[in-house]
Order: sequence, then structure tokens, then C-alpha cells
Amino acid sequence: MKLTVKRVALAGAIGLATIATPISLSVVLPGVGNSPASPATPANPDTVVYSEGKGNSSNFIAYVPGDGGKSTTESVTAGGGCSSPTIHGVPLLNLAGFLYPSGAYMGSPSAAIVGAFQGRTGVCAITPDWAINNGGTSGAEALDFGVGTNTLVAGRLFADAQLVLEGESGSGPISVELVESLGGAQTATQLCTISSSGADITADTQAPSGGACTPNTGDLASPFDTVEVRVLTSNASVSVVGPTSTFTMASEICGGQSIQSTGPVSATLSLPANAPCKSYTAFSSGPNSGGQEQLNFNGYSAGPVPFTVTITWPAVPECQPNSDPVTAGNPSGIPADLTLPVCAVTQFSLDGTTWYDQTYCQGVSPTDPPQSELCTTNKTYNNVNPANGSPILTSTGAAGTQIVETWVGDVDWNFR
Repeated sequence: MKLTVKRVALAGAIGLATIATPISLSVVLPGVGNSPASPATPANPDTVVYSEGKGNSSNFIAYVPGDGGKSTTESVTAGGGCSSPTIHGVPLLNLAGFLYPSGAYMGSPSAAIVGAFQGRTGVCAITPDWAINNGGTSGAEALDFGVGTNTLVAGRLFADAQLVLEGESGSGPISVELVESLGGAQTATQLCTISSSGADITADTQAPSGGACTPNTGDLASPFDTVEVRVLTSNASVSVVGPTSTFTMASEICGGQSIQSTGPVSATLSLPANAPCKSYTAFSSGPNSGGQEQLNFNGYSAGPVPFTVTITWPAVPECQPNSDPVTAGNPSGIPADLTLPVCAVTQFSLDGTTWYDQTYCQGVSPTDPPQSELCTTNKTYNNVNPANGSPILTSTGAAGTQIVETWVGDVDWNFR
């Protein structure tokens, strides 16, 4: 689910949905859209590689850390025929086969044996044993790749999967579907096309433009823990083949750590020392279609994870926090001769359509609606630089106001 926060020229708020699906935290500032959004995923993320070949040394699974550290490799022994491959070690990658009762992948599947032979991986319920087969009325096989139980990857998520697929049988183009899921719930699908038997493609869950796959349903940015390969063309079969298929791990932030956003909005997101780890695919900023700066955090954790995020917005044209004048009963109001417009305030959306006003922690109570569980603890408006007293200027050189906000909240509680 996407959580969007923006700044509008009304009284407004910050709030949050907690959900058991991935969320995107987005914050927006109008009129400051000059820089492209950029993801906060490391330049070299951790990956898991599934290698297949015709010699024993060619069959292995490897964890490759993005920081250049030592890789961990597990050899894989192909069973031959209808026999599951053996992974030597605590698996970095889980393989599972299934048989659906319908060629249209309807109904509940039953477990099936994974088959690996001569550099090919498939399912053993329908021949050939090393291919994923759609038998039409006799059912359809599916091959799943999931995050393994090895401590190097356990509890983490995939951000992308690139599978090398080869058409084994079938006349004309063969249609393949990639289905990503998280905790058993489907998050996205892609439709891929193999031109004919004997042809190979790289099926990519990100479905890049010009690739063999196109987006079908869901959010491609959502992390996932399982990707399933289905063959949609009746009486056709496909194998996962070598040399390698690559699974890119989502980034991770753990208790006591902080991450910095990329793009024009400067933001820091921190977890307390005792917090569990949280996977994320982006912490980035850039202009949205309305010309507003938007901050996005796409993350997921299995349970609630408290966090603090401090956001320093790019300077906006000079403005004031409110229009309440100084009076005997309101000594902290705005001086009578200051006629600046009221600054845009922050709102958030759970669906990109319905917006909620900012809440402040002083007013949050257990009876408040779920969106109030992310609230503002501090908000400052500076027309001069606190460090040296120089005027704040916008990107055009005009007098400006810089707004800094600190939120606290719980990223993954349930929205209802």
C-alpha cells in the first residue's frame, strides 16, 4: 500500500497507516519540483545467485554481499529425473513445486517434487520432469523460488528477480506469468513471452521497458518473499535454465541504525536500538505530477516497527506558520505588520486519493483513528539560517522559508 504525505496550503497533518503489506511513505511540497526522484537502494545490493550447468561444479547457490565482502556458496546436486535437487547447507534459496488442478491456475494447488536435470529446473508432476508444464485439463505446474532459511537471508525480502527461462515445448509464442507474493498474499504479476521452443528470455519481476515481460497487476516496487513461475499457454512447457538466475535482496535497516534519503528532500529515518529489522526498497524523493516534492519510503516488516524520521524540506517562498496575530492572550502570534502567506502544511494519504490532516503528538489518544499513530513531535520554520543568520533563499534566489519536521510512528500496524 502507498502512504503519501504532502504539503498543502491548508491546516494539515502528518499521519500513518500501519499495514501488513509494503507501504510507501510519501511527503510532498508544492512548487519545488526540479530534481528527478532517485531510489535509496544501494548501488550494489546483496544478491542470491542460482547457477545451473551440465557439470556438478556449475550447480550452486551463492550469496553475494553488495559491499564486496566474501561470498557464501552452497553446492547443489541435481537429482536427475523426478528427484528434488539437494542443496548442501542451510538453504539460501527455497525451491518448491506445485500442481494446480486447472490449466488456468484455478483452485488450490498440491505440492509437487522439484526436478532438476542437465542445467534445467522444473516440476515433476507432468513430464518432462525438468520443465514447468501446462497440461491443460490434466493440470498446470508452478515453480516457486523463495527466501531461504540461512541466517544470511532469513527474514529478508526480494526487491527483484531475474530468471532465465527457456521454451521446452509448445507451438508459437509461449506465455509465462511471474507471480510475486509476500506472506502468502499476491503483490504483483508480470506477463512474459518466449518466442518459441528453444528460445530463452530473462524474465524480470521489475518488467523493464523493452524487456521480455510487461507489468500485469500490482506494484512492481513492492518487496516480496516468493516468486512463482507459471506457464499460461496450454500444452506448453518452460524450464529455468543457466547460466544464472539472480535474486536481488531488498535493503534492510535494523535497530539502532539510520538511513538517509536521496534526492532533493533531505530526510533521516531511524529505528530505536531494540527495534527489529525492516526491509525496504526505496527511501527517495523527487517531484510528483503536481509539481510537489515527494518523499517515499517503501518498506515492509512482519510486525510493528517504531521509527523517527526528520525531514528538511527545500526552501519555499517566504511564508509564516499561521495567521494568528499577537494579542494579549496570544503573545506568540504573528506580528501585526507581517503579511506573509501561511505556509503550506503536511497531509498524508493511504491511497493517493484521500488526504488526512497532520496530527501532533500532544493531541493523539488511543481513541484517535489509525492515521493519527504517526504524528509530529517538532516542526520549525526558518527564514534565516540558524547557524549564521544569513537569509534563506529558494532555488530561484527569492526570500524563502525552510521547514523542518520530525515525525514518530509505527510503520506496520494495521489500517482499518
